[in-house]
Amino acid sequence: IFFPGIFFEFTLSCKVMILFGIFSMVLLTLCFIVLLKKKTVLLKAGSVIFFILRKLHFKNLAAKLETRFNKGLEKYNLCVNELSGTKGLYSKVFFLNLLQRASQILVPVFVYFALHGDYSNGFMIFIIQCYVVVGSNFLPMPGAVGISEFIMVFGYSMLMSNDMAVGLAIASRGISFYTCSIVSLFTVILGYIFIKFIQHRGKSEV
Repeated sequence: IFFPGIFFEFTLSCKVMILFGIFSMVLLTLCFIVLLKKKTVLLKAGSVIFFILRKLHFKNLAAKLETRFNKGLEKYNLCVNELSGTKGLYSKVFFLNLLQRASQILVPVFVYFALHGDYSNGFMIFIIQCYVVVGSNFLPMPGAVGISEFIMVFGYSMLMSNDMAVGLAIASRGISFYTCSIVSLFTVILGYIFIKFIQHRGKSEV
């Protein structure tokens, strides 16, 4: 937490969500590193789960899950081998993800300026939105619908009226998340159609 002054201005419920979000991100990062570097941890975890299921007389379920686990493990090994051979890929992915996050966080700042907000508060809006992004990890669902808006309204209310804070939150979420999701959905659909078209044309030429 690099800006404790802003953090302590949040309500208790917002603070809990933000702290839980920080804990979740640290835990997931550590888990990702461990699973990437220590395959034995993944194997032991799977063995324990299958052992417990068999002890509970869910032998068929354990067998099905173990088969899926082994298939997934083969794909996991391929991914690890590819990633270990391209160390520069980590830096590229991290940098692109950082830019993507920064662009989303900057949306409320420019929406605030568009609403004739004080330019001197731009940095504060950016920091508040950073806390919103962290706190959104409190709820394990895409976009943390409800949680983000809740923290946004309370955070923005530090700098403006409640009505303006609600308007800023709705407009910002509409642009940064919902519009982004819709554009991404159409991009994936168009990409899928394009790939299928190329495959179909390739088969017809043969």
